[in-house]
Amino acid sequence: MQNGLSTLQIRIKHTGDDVTQIIPMSFRFKGNRDYIHGPDIYNEMIRSVATHYGRDGLGKLRLTMRKFATKQCDMTFGDLQDTPLISKRIVSELIIDTDRGREMFRLVETDKPIHERYNFDESLIENISKIDNHRIILAQDSGYSEIEIAVSLTKQLHNNFFPSDNARWIVTMVDLDKPLSKQYGAISSVKFEQGFGDRLTRSQIMSGDTILGRIYFSLVGK
Repeated sequence: MQNGLSTLQIRIKHTGDDVTQIIPMSFRFKGNRDYIHGPDIYNEMIRSVATHYGRDGLGKLRLTMRKFATKQCDMTFGDLQDTPLISKRIVSELIIDTDRGREMFRLVETDKPIHERYNFDESLIENISKIDNHRIILAQDSGYSEIEIAVSLTKQLHNNFFPSDNARWIVTMVDLDKPLSKQYGAISSVKFEQGFGDRLTRSQIMSGDTILGRIYFSLVGK
């Protein structure tokens, strides 16, 4: 069983002349987490967009995380009214180039609880990675998705160089030339690029010598 939808189900909501299209999602908690994991948000938003537009037509993208989500979410696109209530519920925003132009999608938290959980053994990634200077290198395929690898490697890099006892490093934003895939270029390493103050960083996601994109991490309280 996977998160998200195998076939796209879309509801239409009309508010005056505005039309919002709503895609119900079905997330599960990962491992011992009590919130929806960032890589799951990325994977399910990209999967739903690809179902609607076709994966071959997808290009540059930026996924920005706005808040933690502990309940089920809907993905919306179209004329979503940005009321104070909706703004408080926005979990993430995806801006992506498609063959029909640039589109924006939002993940909005609902009141529906999450009932299911699945296993995630991050040590399978940790045990085949090695830090070399300000780069962390993956020795072989872990079997996990590319975004899970990117986030895990970046987290290891930060916990090694910028450890914190009362805060944790989390993914805040991802900038990519196109959606990650092993066919396009399997991730081989993540390289620290720049810090912005002491709570925000930018790192390069690499496939060999090719930069696939950049990943931003923020330090937040536990």
